Amino acid sequence: MFKEELLDGTYTFISVEFNDGISLISTHALVDCDATGFAFADEEFVLGYNLSLYKLTIVGTFKVIDGHTIESSIITYLTNLSVNINVQKEQILIFNTKLRHYPLVLGLT
Repeated sequence: MFKEELLDGTYTFISVEFNDGISLISTHALVDCDATGFAFADEEFVLGYNLSLYKLTIVGTFKVIDGHTIESSIITYLTNLSVNINVQKEQILIFNTKLRHYPLVLGLT
């Protein structure tokens, strides 16, 4: 079991909702306040909800949460979601990768 108290940095956890085109889906996200501003989704979460995938023409690697390069190494797909956080609605591009403990990680600079 993952222990949140072991995380370094500034993090918070929020409830988010998004529409997959059929229904409203509620989940939670880790907000990384020390991040580069990128958002990430767990690929099993994305596939489990059959969310639209868009192939990147330029693939890349990213460092996430603890500053380490992600396990899946190269990111090749992203998802475009309309996300509701409280009363705020945002359209965001989310890179798909293997996350260990959270369905979504939202980076704030």
